[in-house]
Amino acid sequence: MTNPSPEEAKYFGTLLFTDDVIAGAVRETAPVFTKEEQKSRGLIRRLIGLCGGAKQMGMGVSAWPEGSLARSGVKGNRGRREEILHKYLLYGTKQLIGRRR
Repeated sequence: MTNPSPEEAKYFGTLLFTDDVIAGAVRETAPVFTKEEQKSRGLIRRLIGLCGGAKQMGMGVSAWPEGSLARSGVKGNRGRREEILHKYLLYGTKQLIGRRR
């Protein structure tokens, strides 16, 4: 799931997904990102936004970001690698913080 082909991303990305059944906010699993949303998903921009206290960076919302990148026509592995690295940093930090308590 971290390295989908464009065909896989198109097929699975168009399936509907919701993480809040009460509100009923149903959307595609992997929507297509605009160029601006692709830029804002870069790891450096995310880290700068977090350090600066930015709440909204204009990133596209996706349940499957790697699929969204594949559907958006992003070539190469840089975007997917940054998504994976961001997940490692995010969940690793949460795990370290949880151990301190």
